[in-house]
Amino acid sequence: MDLDKSDIVATANEVTSSLQLLYLAIVTPIVHDFYNYDMEKAEFAQIFGKFTQVIVDFSICKFAKQ
Repeated sequence: MDLDKSDIVATANEVTSSLQLLYLAIVTPIVHDFYNYDMEKAEFAQIFGKFTQVIVDFSICKFAKQ
């Protein structure tokens, strides 16, 4: 079986994005517990902003995997 460089890169890209999706799915609820904060406090906005960035990263990984 002959593998081109592009095949190896595509496989590595798929494995990397799958690992990052798994990492984000496990770590996100633990790290970003914005639901324990009052919405009027500044802490909520900071944590919710970081959470939304993780959702964007998750979407990018999912798109890269396709």
